[in-house]
Amino acid sequence: MAASALYSSNSASAKFLSSAHRLSKASEKSFQNINDDSKNSDSADKSGFDLVDELTQNLVNAFENKEVIPPYEAEVMFGKCTACDGLIEKEANVVNGQHYHPSCLTCDDCKQPLGNEKYFILKDKSYCKRCKDKYLETCSKCGKKVEENTIRAKGSNDAYHPDCFVCQTCGCVLHGKFFKTDDGNHLCEADFMATRKKCFRCGRAVMELSLQALGNTYHPNCFMCSLCPKKLDGEVFFFSNETKQPLCKEDYERYEAKTCSGCSGKIVEEKFISTSNDKYFHQDCYSPN
Repeated sequence: MAASALYSSNSASAKFLSSAHRLSKASEKSFQNINDDSKNSDSADKSGFDLVDELTQNLVNAFENKEVIPPYEAEVMFGKCTACDGLIEKEANVVNGQHYHPSCLTCDDCKQPLGNEKYFILKDKSYCKRCKDKYLETCSKCGKKVEENTIRAKGSNDAYHPDCFVCQTCGCVLHGKFFKTDDGNHLCEADFMATRKKCFRCGRAVMELSLQALGNTYHPNCFMCSLCPKKLDGEVFFFSNETKQPLCKEDYERYEAKTCSGCSGKIVEEKFISTSNDKYFHQDCYSPN
């Protein structure tokens, strides 16, 4: 949204200054001595009559020296109107660097002149305050028209006033980082984290990828052996019968696995044979005889 800038010019002053400027150019040699004398003089400023006398003398000198005084040309401050191509002499509306007569800049809807009234630029078109509401977006929260800054979530066409874009849970205005739930609501970071499952190992909220194992939720990087720092994501793992925590194969063999009474090797297979006298065998190592 933008508003016009209105400028005015004093045509009488502009003409007088323009004439003085051209006269000084035409009689530059005649003025030179006077300018030098005025710079070096310590006397009081000359009166208005003295200045007129000097200008008259300069004009006489110009005629005597057969100098040509250029004709007066009206100076135009604003140039030509973008709409009608006519010269703008007094007032101008300025829109995106282009100048218009106040009567030539019209509403793109009702075609009435915008004049000196406040107007609105929406999608590179100018509208008066009566027509603007047809083209303004409606706030998805309060239902009122959004006249200035518009907030829109990425990937959504919903528009909001900045003060209406708030957390669904706590009502705080959302600045910067926010989260969108599956049902389309917006949450601040604190309330979004409160809705997420917590990692069984580190206790922090699981924001993106999660790993489910042994009835618990983990960050993939947090699912590791409970006795060493080896990560178990994508690896074969075991668990402790006592603590129910995950173990890597090496630690399971070292601390938890049963020893085969037949080959004296560690039993890491899921199925093995246990006898009534507390002996354990690999299935291939057991013999009933």
